Amino acid sequence: MKRTKRFPLLGLSALLLGLTACGGETEPAPPPSMTAEELAGVWTDGLQNFLLLDPDNSRYLYLTYYGRLGSGDMDLEDRPMLSYDNFLYDFLPQGEGFVLDQNGSSDRENIDGMVFTRFDQEETMWDQLLQADEGQLAALDGVWQDPLDELLVIDTDRMEYMAYSSQSRGVASGTLADAHDGRGPYLFLNGRAYPKFSLGNDILMLYFSPSETQEPDGTFSGVFYQQGTAQEIALYHLDQAKFTYFEGRLVYFDGLRMFYMPENYSVGEDGLAYDQDGNLFAAGFDFTPLDPAELWGPDWADNWG
Repeated sequence: MKRTKRFPLLGLSALLLGLTACGGETEPAPPPSMTAEELAGVWTDGLQNFLLLDPDNSRYLYLTYYGRLGSGDMDLEDRPMLSYDNFLYDFLPQGEGFVLDQNGSSDRENIDGMVFTRFDQEETMWDQLLQADEGQLAALDGVWQDPLDELLVIDTDRMEYMAYSSQSRGVASGTLADAHDGRGPYLFLNGRAYPKFSLGNDILMLYFSPSETQEPDGTFSGVFYQQGTAQEIALYHLDQAKFTYFEGRLVYFDGLRMFYMPENYSVGEDGLAYDQDGNLFAAGFDFTPLDPAELWGPDWADNWG
């Protein structure tokens, strides 16, 4: 006769309870999310921040109100998500748009809780953002000087820069990079120096944030002009330059155009802008450009070593 194995009733009950317990530890359901087709396009938070979502190419562009433009990745494997500064964000439907929901938390820069709705001039903005992204790295090429006689020589073919300061009369060198984390290309200089260009790309503004190994020290932070003569600099009407507030935000007016400043700057008693650590933003006053060759010799711009 064929023998069959029998489980004691108590043992079988324990086994079933164990299986039930294991089955009960299911992962929580993912939050509701929009589809890739619904997300494709250009979105704004109504505060001059723009988000271009391109699921077909698994990427996005993010333009801040003060002009920093960066690209990053979209993850479409389980549900549409974007990666910003090494954190993933869900797109949670809200009203006629979505709210960004960060997975996890940290003291890093984040876009958690930002609410976006579709931009009404979407097609035009799509083209403008793509063109700006394609051209911003090449626009860094050249020689730049700020009002504190700090000079930058940038070569994007090398992905390197040289930084000169008349105060120290020394020269430092470093690299350019783009982590594709949504924050844009940067110079590895006193942390990360992120560029913002004026229309025409003739004015370069640098904004700093800490890196894993360096902290901003206030140097090379400000407005840089394509290195030229005093007559060329005078065309910017810097005698009329000032910092002021517009719609509740700090802006810099160079005599011709207005530029938004990041939130960590405020105006001091002297009318100039300083960051939270008291470092001066080099702008808001007239200056006479120096002749770099007088300090560093005729081959100063080719001293790549």
